[in-house]
Amino acid sequence: MIEIMKKKDWLLFNGKFTVGLLILLTPLLAKAQTAQEVLSTTRKVADKIIRETAFDYSNEALIENYWSHFQAPAQGNSMTVAKGSILANEEGLVRMGLAFKGSIVVFVNGVEAFSGQSDAVELLEYNYNMFRSQESFEVDLNEGANEIVVLGEGDVNVLMLPLNERDERDDSVEFDDLVTEPFSSHWLISGPYTGSSKQELLKIGQADDNLNYTSEGQAWRVPTFPIARQLVVPEEASFQRHPYSEWHYANGGTMLGILNLYSVTDDDKYFGFVNRFANYVKDNMPKDRWQFENIPALRAAQYRLFRLTMLDDSGGPAIPFVELKRTYEVDKYDDILDDVLEHVTQRQDRLEDNTLCRSEPEVNTIWGDDLFMSTPFLCRMALATGNDALFDDVAHQIIQFNKYLMNPETGLYYHGYYANRGEPAPFQWGRANGWVTWAMSEALMLMPKKHKDYKKILKIYRNHLASLIKYQEESGIWHQILNDASTYEETSCTAMYTLSMARGINNGWLDDSFRDNALAGWNAVTNKIGDDGSVSKICRGTGIGTSVEFYNSRKTFDHDPRGLGAVLTAGSEVYKMLTDD
Repeated sequence: MIEIMKKKDWLLFNGKFTVGLLILLTPLLAKAQTAQEVLSTTRKVADKIIRETAFDYSNEALIENYWSHFQAPAQGNSMTVAKGSILANEEGLVRMGLAFKGSIVVFVNGVEAFSGQSDAVELLEYNYNMFRSQESFEVDLNEGANEIVVLGEGDVNVLMLPLNERDERDDSVEFDDLVTEPFSSHWLISGPYTGSSKQELLKIGQADDNLNYTSEGQAWRVPTFPIARQLVVPEEASFQRHPYSEWHYANGGTMLGILNLYSVTDDDKYFGFVNRFANYVKDNMPKDRWQFENIPALRAAQYRLFRLTMLDDSGGPAIPFVELKRTYEVDKYDDILDDVLEHVTQRQDRLEDNTLCRSEPEVNTIWGDDLFMSTPFLCRMALATGNDALFDDVAHQIIQFNKYLMNPETGLYYHGYYANRGEPAPFQWGRANGWVTWAMSEALMLMPKKHKDYKKILKIYRNHLASLIKYQEESGIWHQILNDASTYEETSCTAMYTLSMARGINNGWLDDSFRDNALAGWNAVTNKIGDDGSVSKICRGTGIGTSVEFYNSRKTFDHDPRGLGAVLTAGSEVYKMLTDD
């Protein structure tokens, strides 16, 4: 590893900065693209996204909805019986999370464990795979199979999941598949029954595992599964994990990148695509919200928009919507933006000093990622609404994130900080640093230069980029863990640093000596772009890890939107940098 640019005596005098001598240029700079070649490459990436986005739904049986789930349709005052089996790795006490509608009684191994009545299912996923359930109950389970019977009266809808102390799925316990063909089911249903006592119905549920058992002519059957609207991913798309048409933080950055490309091309197909995306989300909200709340469909179309419990669900995905409002005067999305703003400013977890945080992997954890999931949205909402107080929050977050996450020995940002422990998550992950520097460049671009903290943010931004170039390879690339060259080369963070440097030069925040680093970064990104526009070596979504091996084993996916917005924005900024000569 070498420094493309050695910078010594990085000094600040009265708000001005000086940069040391250029020592070495990478050989790749001789192969730098022309401005038109940069634009052509960037267009290829965007055009592939457009080709591989389906604005369409499919209807799919909602068999696996994370929680074990069954419904029994209303039959007046009649009763239904649901039978299941829980497999435990060892004997012991287990907490079962429960969300339900109707009147139910739950028996485990013949012993009543819960009874209650509810008019609606209430279930909240407040962080990734962490749930606040409507009710919970504890049961002593035997090692191996445990019989569970639910007696329901009227219109019953039940979701159940073993939960650990962190409100996550308890992996030591699972529901058994009682039926595997033609599809799997955790439950069998029998009924409706009238005039039978609960004791009689419990005996039906405890009958021998004879699936032909009948009482009053009612056989066991697989419960009816709801049909949910799901967004379509075209079979030919390179990226299959989720659709580009989804309300998703990665797609928020991607759509912003396409708007940035539109700003330098004036090609209406790019604006039209983002506008179509936003309208598609907005126009389908009533149907998508209904199924999320009433089935409930926890993983069906646009669920993150209705879950809205974290910055990944709110500020990140909302960026293109507020950009359409701010720059292009599209006012169709005000209800969405108001809900998102309320979450970011009022409901999102914060420390006592008002620093944004999450409850994962433990309570009061600061994530570097969240600077981008919050501040670009807040800056645009400040401009769109005239609420300048939002700029104060933006400045506060940048300063606080620098305070908690910046490692003074390297000048890089840790992926996270455990506030309750008072210690960082000790790895300087590439994309976390990318989210930070991209977010700071957005703030410098959008905040009033007269803001009291503008110069402080500018100094933080410059110092971060001056540190980042020390870890840039001769090829122009950066690594998954920035200060560990044994980890793999990663595309998304390289694109993020490139866009931030090129943007800094374009706006006069950085000395022109960063130009060679930006060009080398763009060359490295270009080397990851195929002839069809597909971008490779983008790290998948990544939580805060506890080892180098965790980060280095994270899979990469071609054309993952977690890196596409940065690639598009980097191309647009490098193009402007080259045409401003």
